[in-house]
Amino acid sequence: MRVATRADEAAVVDVAYQTAYFGGPAATFFPCRDAFAVFWVLPYLRAGRAMVVETDDGVVGYCVGVDRRADYTRGLLPLLPGLLLELLAGRCRGWRGALRYGLRALRYPTRGAPGSAYPAHLHLALSSAARGRGSGRALLTAYLAAATERGVSGLQLSTTERNAPAVSLYSSLGFEVWTARVSPLWRPWTGRDETHLVLVKRLTVPGG
Repeated sequence: MRVATRADEAAVVDVAYQTAYFGGPAATFFPCRDAFAVFWVLPYLRAGRAMVVETDDGVVGYCVGVDRRADYTRGLLPLLPGLLLELLAGRCRGWRGALRYGLRALRYPTRGAPGSAYPAHLHLALSSAARGRGSGRALLTAYLAAATERGVSGLQLSTTERNAPAVSLYSSLGFEVWTARVSPLWRPWTGRDETHLVLVKRLTVPGG
């Protein structure tokens, strides 16, 4: 386990794209891989914090996040012109499917926890081959310890009830449900409404 570098970007995108939805592949829901990378992965690697788990097979898991929402925006904005050029050149295959998902996400948003109490947010994912070995717990524990040392007062993340292993991991490390909302966002793909969870955790700041 180590801190991620720019050289890990492609590998982290690979893991994310294979695990981003309910612990499974994103392609069905968000078929434009380049746009997925721009909105879901690269801003955290460019302007946030990231740790990876690496084996002989390469990077098999990651935990990424930002300490403030403004950091995500700071990482995202420089990426948008390149994505726009990709779209205009017709090189972002699957953009119509991605647009469909994006419009549904705007129609069925889930309100996050207050940024004043939980300013940071994170994402964690493991490839299927890396699960069940304690890597997720080790990653998250290390990330939380580093966030505490940086003075982060609280974190939030979102997931779904269907991703039960992730919910169990977060709960075991002190995350609590801030809100649970039944959402029709994924219904065109899963055939049913899903319960969208926002989980939160307060951190004890050193010297606080």
